[in-house]
Amino acid sequence: MIVFDKTHCNSFENTEMWMHEVDRYANKNAIKVLIGNKSDMDNRDQVTREEAEHKAKSYGIPYIETSAKNAYQVDLAFETITRELIKQRKALGAPLVSKPAPKISLTTENINAISHNCCS
Repeated sequence: MIVFDKTHCNSFENTEMWMHEVDRYANKNAIKVLIGNKSDMDNRDQVTREEAEHKAKSYGIPYIETSAKNAYQVDLAFETITRELIKQRKALGAPLVSKPAPKISLTTENINAISHNCCS
């Protein structure tokens, strides 16, 4: 998630650098979504939806407006990442579900059998 503050244009301008950092250090198949946060403060927006959508489109990634304060569309952001991941795994022919982990059974049977004294 590349998240910027809609009420500060400097934050939006930094998305280009952050995108470069993700491309440089993350897995080449990393799922990316541009998030405009603080949608609850529309009256203080310094970045329009159109500007943000245009930037997201130039990166080839989805754009979502959210509010961490009131949880507006936060779930949608994670659902979008999940959908993109599923789409990517299908395109790569990778399984959607990995093998189940082996089951481990914890018992107390041998706990009393091994008793150590510090002085013996």
